[in-house]
Amino acid sequence: MLNDDAKMVIEFIDGCRRTLMIKDDLHIKMKFMYSVLHKVETAIKTLPNGKELYLELEDAVIDTINLAKDTYFEYGDNFAQVRESRFFRKVNEEVS
Repeated sequence: MLNDDAKMVIEFIDGCRRTLMIKDDLHIKMKFMYSVLHKVETAIKTLPNGKELYLELEDAVIDTINLAKDTYFEYGDNFAQVRESRFFRKVNEEVS
């Protein structure tokens, strides 16, 4: 689970993307994804329960992307902690 600082960093980066301060690969792919989702919405809304199905799909896609961002941010944080721990262990071994 992400700590409050990590969540704040992710929110800051997302805010920068929304205001177009950052136009990285993720921003470009998400913009494309939303354009495809809009086409799917147009095609699917004519079906019975199409609008509900589209909203369910959109929520699932967005939730998956957000979970992936959180998960990989958490992996990065854990990796940094492991690397720091190994570094200090090695320093302690050399000093001993």
